[in-house]
Amino acid sequence: MIADGLSEADIEAVKRHLTMLRANDMVPTKYDVLRHMIEGV
Repeated sequence: MIADGLSEADIEAVKRHLTMLRANDMVPTKYDVLRHMIEGV
């Protein structure tokens, strides 16, 4: 994500948002799949 121009603050915001979605069962995709997708970006 850094290579695509996102700042550390942007990346932290994405992490917090995904954590909130997972905590509220709003993301049907498994954590490992999400992690792999995010690492790929």
